Amino acid sequence: MNQHEELFQQHLPLADSIAAGYSNIPGVQRDDVVSIARQALQRAVESYDASRWPLAPYAGRAIRNALNTLYQREVRHARVVISESLIPCLDSAGEPVPLTDKWADSAQNTVLQAGQQESSALLLQLMAQLPERTQGILTRLASGQSHAEIGAALGVSKQAIHKTASAAFALLRTQLGTLGFGGLDTVGLLKSNTGDALPAAAG
Repeated sequence: MNQHEELFQQHLPLADSIAAGYSNIPGVQRDDVVSIARQALQRAVESYDASRWPLAPYAGRAIRNALNTLYQREVRHARVVISESLIPCLDSAGEPVPLTDKWADSAQNTVLQAGQQESSALLLQLMAQLPERTQGILTRLASGQSHAEIGAALGVSKQAIHKTASAAFALLRTQLGTLGFGGLDTVGLLKSNTGDALPAAAG
């Protein structure tokens, strides 16, 4: 065992201890956090200069920097959840279903239901213009699957899923903006860029 390997093994408990404090990173398994921490430790050991600084504080700083970067990146990924309100609810036949399934307190308001149906139908129409694979990714996200779960199912990385979904959401927002809408309000109606909701069709 060379000196670098020995130092790495000696400081593994440090890396694992720091990793344990980052258990709240959204969408990341504990094993992945530990792996990132150990990779950072390995890099620190390889760049370590015993004549300039002690290894433990230097490695600890490098590990925390790596985990902070991971945390910030995954939080940005998680913010996609906010955009997922752009995805229409779909039933097993691929038809838009009442958004009152999500906002049950409005179930008695038929005018509101009609507006929600229109909003859902418009979003579905926009989604239909996306590539089939992208539609599948968005539908999986809407059903509650994580980027990691979708990536595993499709044989790609969660980063690839995030990139595809983010681009699709951006396109949907642009298309909605072109049509004069700025997303969904709290009861599932498309909002105009002036803040007004999509009115329900008369009759």
